[in-house]
Amino acid sequence: MDGGTPAGNGPWVRYGRMALGVLAVVAVLVLETVLLGDRIAADLRRITGGAPDAPAQAVVAARAPSPPAEPAANGAVAGVDLRPLDTCRDGATCPVRLQVRLTGPGPAQVTWRVRVEDLCTGARTESPDRRLPVPAGPGGRLDVVTDVVLPRGAALAVSPLVTAPAVAVGAPMLLPARPECTVGAGR
Repeated sequence: MDGGTPAGNGPWVRYGRMALGVLAVVAVLVLETVLLGDRIAADLRRITGGAPDAPAQAVVAARAPSPPAEPAANGAVAGVDLRPLDTCRDGATCPVRLQVRLTGPGPAQVTWRVRVEDLCTGARTESPDRRLPVPAGPGGRLDVVTDVVLPRGAALAVSPLVTAPAVAVGAPMLLPARPECTVGAGR
């Protein structure tokens, strides 16, 4: 020793002790955050008057559309088809093409409507009847381009329903193509 500072009290030793103290405090805070982070955040929200955490929600596949009571073909109606012409979203207008295939020359008019089923809630709605003349020709067929107003819903099944000259229903158009529902208390 040269007599300037007592042994063990040099500047590096003091800085080392301070650094160890800071590291210990940081380690305790990190450990506390890792182990109790969610609880701390919830307690802080409760103290500051924030909303409590919402219960967890899960996304599950929507149930299948209800089987229709009406047949797919009946009497003068050989089949019914409904296809989107563009991307369709819930709560918006959806451009579609309806095709009604008839057996033979067919009647003078076809009456039809659209049935929408919410695959998450089971709620069903139907549009008002629409009546259109069948064009003259050898193979009775009605092709219609129209808009369908869709209700709000995470998973919808949109089905065409002919009510005259005979009752028949087409396969449902699913929106989205792989419908899913959110379940949980926060719904």
